[in-house]
Amino acid sequence: MIQDKLSLPQLKCIKALVNKLKIQDADAMVLGFSDTRTGHVSEMTSSEAIAMIKHLKGLDPDEKSAEPMRRKIIAMAYKRAGLPQSASKAQKQAVVNWLDGWCKQYGHKHKGLNSYTYKELPKLVTQFELVMETLVINI
Repeated sequence: MIQDKLSLPQLKCIKALVNKLKIQDADAMVLGFSDTRTGHVSEMTSSEAIAMIKHLKGLDPDEKSAEPMRRKIIAMAYKRAGLPQSASKAQKQAVVNWLDGWCKQYGHKHKGLNSYTYKELPKLVTQFELVMETLVINI
């Protein structure tokens, strides 16, 4: 089975989070996420990198604070799309995919919702709230 090598953005994200969180022994962490296959971030697979990024973001206090703002935007999009609470996972995912595209096209930083930082999210929330009054979501 051929495994995809991690992408350059994944590599940059891991290195940035390691530096931000001041992790001393990142190589040991890489060993854990690669199941002792490698100790170098650059040799990780994409799925290993995704797991490590998710873990590092969970350690980041800014990322924890950003999540409620992301959830607020998603909830507004669900409401505007008229999704009932009993909506299927596929319906909810369709709204999230639409929202991510909206953020990339119209958001003030033109990037996906999960790429917005804690400092950038308040402006996005405000921008989305203003647009929500006239927006019609057709999924």
